[in-house]
Amino acid sequence: MTMTDFKVGDLVVAVHPMDRSLCTVERVSSNALRAITADRSFALIGLPCDFRPATPEEIAAGRRLEVINESE
Repeated sequence: MTMTDFKVGDLVVAVHPMDRSLCTVERVSSNALRAITADRSFALIGLPCDFRPATPEEIAAGRRLEVINESE
């Protein structure tokens, strides 16, 4: 994904497995994306490759859902 794939207000999740928060994009700059958690307790800052759009299921759950790798 590139910076132009994201806009302020988008719901995203971090792809890093340690963070399962559902976040809202707060700022998009030329080299970084800032997303804040729903409870505004913390912000995540990273490159576009560090985030992906939240799925409808994740939005309903309010967090990133684990994806089962079907090839295993």
